[in-house]
Amino acid sequence: MSKQDLTEYSSQELSLNVFNDEYLYKQARRASGHSRLRELVDEFFLFDEEQFDELCEDWDADQEEND
Repeated sequence: MSKQDLTEYSSQELSLNVFNDEYLYKQARRASGHSRLRELVDEFFLFDEEQFDELCEDWDADQEEND
């Protein structure tokens, strides 16, 4: 399976993909910490550091709201 290349898109693209895909979102909820989150998204996507940083910020905000 080839990874989806998100590097040509905005810094929000990785976050949008994770939050809008039920499977990925549920898997990410099971992951603890940013290193596990990186392992998960690295299986499916090619992304840059800015995109991952944006995902981490969004993820932390989402966790605060839902915990």
